[in-house]
Amino acid sequence: MVKVYKNVCITGAGNGIGRAIAIAMSNEGYNVVCADIDLKQAKDTLDFILNKQGSGIAVETDVTKAFDIKNMINSTVDEFGSLDILVNNAGVTRTSNIMDLTEKDWYWINDVNAKGTFFSLQAAAKQMIKQNQGGRIINMASVGGKGFVDVSNAIYAASKGAVISLTKTAAQELAKYEITVNSICPGITHTNILSGIVKKRALEQNKSEEEIMRHYARDIPLKRPNDPEDIAEMVVFLSSKGARNISGQSYNIDGDFLSQTFSFLRSNDLIYGPAVKSYLMGKKPPPFDLLYWNSDCTNLPGKMALEYLEKFYKNNDFSKGKLEVLGEKVNLEQISQPIIAIGTFNDHIAPWKSSFNGLSKTSGEKVFILAGSGHIAGIINPEHSNKYGYWINNENYSTPEKWFNSSINKNGSWWNEWYEWKKQFLAEKIISTKMIGITEIEPAPGRYVKKKNK
Repeated sequence: MVKVYKNVCITGAGNGIGRAIAIAMSNEGYNVVCADIDLKQAKDTLDFILNKQGSGIAVETDVTKAFDIKNMINSTVDEFGSLDILVNNAGVTRTSNIMDLTEKDWYWINDVNAKGTFFSLQAAAKQMIKQNQGGRIINMASVGGKGFVDVSNAIYAASKGAVISLTKTAAQELAKYEITVNSICPGITHTNILSGIVKKRALEQNKSEEEIMRHYARDIPLKRPNDPEDIAEMVVFLSSKGARNISGQSYNIDGDFLSQTFSFLRSNDLIYGPAVKSYLMGKKPPPFDLLYWNSDCTNLPGKMALEYLEKFYKNNDFSKGKLEVLGEKVNLEQISQPIIAIGTFNDHIAPWKSSFNGLSKTSGEKVFILAGSGHIAGIINPEHSNKYGYWINNENYSTPEKWFNSSINKNGSWWNEWYEWKKQFLAEKIISTKMIGITEIEPAPGRYVKKKNK
């Protein structure tokens, strides 16, 4: 990741996720302030960093106390000259059913998770504004704040919901100072807190801890909980140059990371009912044929996913000829085979003008078609359909605007254009069931496709 800042302060850095973040940031070359209410644990994290030739200090910090927060900020500036990144990671909880929670629980959990996060954010923002160099604030929320059903307790969920809301509001107010604010929402993660939850649930349900963990992993597409290092990788990314234009977001790290990432790329004016229910309210979306493929997720390792987003989506290295594969630089100009490319007018993931510009850089014969609608319905538009329509122009133009202004708008599906275009590259087509040794069972697509679930 490309660094733009150098000094980071992390609360709750003595163990678990906070410790993993401190080590990851040190590995990236940051000066690390390890803040924790337990000074011994903070020093243990610092010793690990120093033994790896890193740089940092340990500061005893109770985030429920304004004096401690001020001391944490001042210690960072005194030691390293500035505070560039704050990671609000300190948090507490206990495992309990809603009817057993007390007023004491309410104040304890919210004092650390909500109040501590707010006043640490506020103090860090004041220092960053004073420095006039921008900055990054990363809050640790939770999928519990979005309605995860087996969270440690209801007060914890409420406190993390507050962090998510704070993130959005703070991002809006601090944007003018070039300060970005984002939150991370870990799913089930291997920490001491998870161990405590698993033990309590095992006792309550008279099951083994292994059974409880298998139950938790059941609905995770990757079938495994997070390690703290998975969360740390996201912090590294949000601190990097590649995330300079990302703010006000709350990212799930829950074993289904890539599909969530593409949801975040959706423009605000394209947030619609299914997204509200499945993302904001944490409910499974209703059956919907065109969107069903969204549940067929492509899950990548965290580091690979982040590298993809930075190199291809953010920096556009392939288009710029800066992408390296096995030590060799590759670029679009090296592609010389004939290409037909399809864009869709309302695509919010691959804007059609960007797709046009990318195609224009290839060196072979090329045809661009612009379909109506968005990136799902516009593509999956049967050849016999009379919906949406498309634009086509077989002449080459230097800009997408010139191409569009001279294009022909046609009714129906773009697929018919594809069928005609590919004929020039095909030999005579022969289909023989005897040749490939199969017997037809019934006409496609088959009865099982048409069968409706009751």
